[in-house]
Amino acid sequence: MGLKSSFNKPTGYAGQLIKNTKDGGKLDYLRTRQNHGRQVILMRMLLPGDSGGVNYHELVPRKSVDGKIRTVDIYIYLNAEFLSETIRRGLLPVVANLSRTFLDKLLTSERDYIKDLPKLPAIKSLIIEGKSNEALARLKELGPDTKKEKTILMLRFRAAQAVSEKEYVDVLEDFRKLYPYDPCIDMLSIDYYTLKNEFPKVIASVDRLDKAVGGDPYLEISRTGLSELDNDLTAALKFGKRAIEEDPTMLTAYWYVISVAMRAQKYDETLAILKKQDQAFKMNYKDLKTVPEYAGFVNSPQYQQWVQYLASKNSAKSPAPAKKSRLTKSKRGSRN
Repeated sequence: MGLKSSFNKPTGYAGQLIKNTKDGGKLDYLRTRQNHGRQVILMRMLLPGDSGGVNYHELVPRKSVDGKIRTVDIYIYLNAEFLSETIRRGLLPVVANLSRTFLDKLLTSERDYIKDLPKLPAIKSLIIEGKSNEALARLKELGPDTKKEKTILMLRFRAAQAVSEKEYVDVLEDFRKLYPYDPCIDMLSIDYYTLKNEFPKVIASVDRLDKAVGGDPYLEISRTGLSELDNDLTAALKFGKRAIEEDPTMLTAYWYVISVAMRAQKYDETLAILKKQDQAFKMNYKDLKTVPEYAGFVNSPQYQQWVQYLASKNSAKSPAPAKKSRLTKSKRGSRN
């Protein structure tokens, strides 16, 4: 009952989804597909703010006894496992302590995990305290089957990031050997390689993640931002325009392309995307002369075309003035 009630608390799964949305994040449906040997509903979770953070959740639907479709399990990409697996791991030591028979029935790897479990809080504390070398040393002392568990590999991954590139690459390789198709490691690698300014490796990680989820236009925006960080403005424009083509409803993609086009001084591109954005979203724009980032565009001939475009658009919206009736001398009021 305690476990069940925790899901409805602000810190539980549902509470975190609600908080993410209230803070400006989004949860979008992408597609229904077959994965993990079952039918799943793939959702994209965008984190709030300008971080560009993204996660993916796969909901497993099933009809309950009352005839309603409910989610019976959730695969969380950043955790690299189903929520039921996370819950099971948390309950294993509790149940094992209550029942020796239950403990004897566990797989060898799970018995090793239960045996090593008391060591994990200290290892987590070492990572939090920045003592990553010591944490890695203790992780390597765990049982061979325990070290293959995803949760242990994730701890090792966190520690390795702070120690050396060799340790980081080693855990990447071990993770790929044990879980070759898991996108979790690529999601984690994106931030790591970005911090190291190794953009070809970042793009390769995004490409693998894109393939794992079956394609997502939002990842074109990620490629746009990463290419811009790498000062490859040609690639950034290519990815940004592809994002708009694949999903014209993503407003963020338009802003990215406008920003990159102005930085590249491609003002024809800037004008074209501004018009396309306006037609797609019916925007209300500030006077661009008051926005410092648009200074180059404002000084270009294309800006005058933009002003003319806005004037013609506003003129088309204005109602025609009412005409006096030739049959009476009364005046008709003009519409607001």
